[in-house]
Amino acid sequence: MSETATTSASKTKTGTFSEGPSDYGTEDFDTDRWSNHITYHQLVVSSCISITQLWWHPYLDDLSRHVPFLVLYLVFSVLVAFPLFYLELAVGAVTRKNLVQCWDISPLARGTSFASLCICLLTAMPLSLVAAYSLHYLVHSCHHFLPWLHYTDA
Repeated sequence: MSETATTSASKTKTGTFSEGPSDYGTEDFDTDRWSNHITYHQLVVSSCISITQLWWHPYLDDLSRHVPFLVLYLVFSVLVAFPLFYLELAVGAVTRKNLVQCWDISPLARGTSFASLCICLLTAMPLSLVAAYSLHYLVHSCHHFLPWLHYTDA
C-alpha cells in the first residue's frame, strides 16, 4: 500500500515537488522552469549586467581619484547588496510572487520590497535616457553621412 502512495505522489506532475504541504502558497515548485543550471545562471547574470557597466567604465579608468569610492562600494556590495540580491532571488523562487507580495512571509521586512521597488524605478529613469542615446547613435551610425566626423570648430 505504501508503494502505491509513493508512485501516485511522484506521478502527479513531471518535475514538481508535490509531496507535503506548501508553506508559501498553493502552487508547487516547478523544477522545469529552466532547462538546466546554465540557463538559470545566464538569466541571473543578464539581470545583473546592464548598460551602466559600459557607461561608467571610462569614469573608472582613473583609479587614483576613485579608490575611496571603490573601497566603500565593494564593502557595501559584499555586506548589503549581494546578500539582499540572493535573498530576493531565493524568496521569489520559493513564493512565486512579485516583489511586494513575496515579503508577506515577514511583515517586518516589507520595507525591503518597497525600497527595492523605489531603487528600480529611480534607476530606470536615467537608464532609459542612456538607452535612447545609444539607440539614436546606433541608428545614425548606419547612415552614409556621419555628422560627428565632419565637425569643424567655429
